[in-house]
Amino acid sequence: MMFHLTYVAASVSILAVCGSCSVGPPIAIDQSSGGFVIRDSEFNIVKELKDPQQITFLRNAMHRAKRVGDTRTKLKRSTYKIDGERRWLLDLESGEFGVLSMVVRDVYQLETQDLKMLKGLLQTKPEPTADDNQ
Repeated sequence: MMFHLTYVAASVSILAVCGSCSVGPPIAIDQSSGGFVIRDSEFNIVKELKDPQQITFLRNAMHRAKRVGDTRTKLKRSTYKIDGERRWLLDLESGEFGVLSMVVRDVYQLETQDLKMLKGLLQTKPEPTADDNQ
């Protein structure tokens, strides 16, 4: 009987620890495009990720993210949309993201290093000005 209670207590402890480990959501590419399309707040295409390394980076970054709450209190604005199998809303300033939905959904936070790399990936080159040609 004592062995059984010890086993149950150990199992509950392991589940409690594992349950508190946050792992970001799986993110799947759009099969028709073969990658991800990233749009700005005006729905203009900023970047199309079709390179396998870029796709792997984005998937891994989102998977490493920690759950920080839900859409009742987090992700109040989005600066980008990531279109894959689903549409994800992303606030590039805070690093918060979540799937677009009419119901309350989990919100995740990108790790600092992943957020920096994503910002670099999304940087667009400024349009040349008249001063640049002189």
